[in-house]
Parts: sequence; C-alpha cells; structure tokens
Amino acid sequence: MPEKYNSWNAIKSLAVLYNYDNAEEFGIFRKALDKILVDSDVHQLDLIVFIENRSADELPKHNMIHYISNNSFNFFGNIKDPLLKEIMIKNYDELWSVGDLHLKMIKVLNKIKAKRTVGINSENYAFNLKLSTSASKPSEILNFVKQMLLKIS
Repeated sequence: MPEKYNSWNAIKSLAVLYNYDNAEEFGIFRKALDKILVDSDVHQLDLIVFIENRSADELPKHNMIHYISNNSFNFFGNIKDPLLKEIMIKNYDELWSVGDLHLKMIKVLNKIKAKRTVGINSENYAFNLKLSTSASKPSEILNFVKQMLLKIS
C-alpha cells in the first residue's frame, strides 16, 4: 500500500530561522530538530541563526548552521557574507521561523525562496501557515509542528 501523502513527507529541503539566546537553549533546539528530522525525507537543511551583536567566532561551527548578526548587513540592508548570499538563491520546500523575528531576520525571510513559510509561535510576519502552541520545550514545539504537518495533505 502506498504511503499517504502529507505535508511532512513532501519536505525535501528546509530552512529554519532561529533567534539565538544562549548556548544551552540553542543546543537543546538543535537536538530536538535533529530528532524530528531523523525519520523525515529532508535532504537539505540550513539553520539560519540570528545572533544580534554576538560574534560567530565564539559559537559552534557546522556546515548547515549560518549565523547572522547586525554586522552581516551593509548600509543598505543587503547581506555582505557570500555564504549567506548563497542561501538566498537556494529554493526550499519549506521555511520554518521559530518565535518572533528580529527586523533584520524579516529582511532575510523575504529573500529566501520557499514553497511554503511556516511561522511557529510567531506573530510578526504573514506566513503561509501559522502554528501556535503553548509548549515551551523545543522538542514539544517541533513535535507539534511535525504532527500538524502530518495531518495536512
């Protein structure tokens, strides 16, 4: 019997926007994201992390994690970093934004090409799909997103 089509199974490429607060929370979020993606069909993942005024040099390095700070933009609001520019020309099946976005991240969001944008506990942008949950743990929030996408055909 063929597998039933749902939005979760349709995601092959995913960009995730995340606001960095501290190393512990970010580590917990990354583990939760890794856990829900284990049984997914996602083959391309880019995690775009807004670090405001921090230095990316002091944060964990990984080829799928891209840090953006206030210094990543030129006077005209365009991204200076060549690696970040590459992300802007990729096409994603979905873009997830976790929490409310900083104004600079909204500019990034507007430039990323995605078939669908999903706002997770986010009120400050017009997403294709907005999901809200009272859960506070990243594992619970991301599992909620997965369960909702499994129900959408």
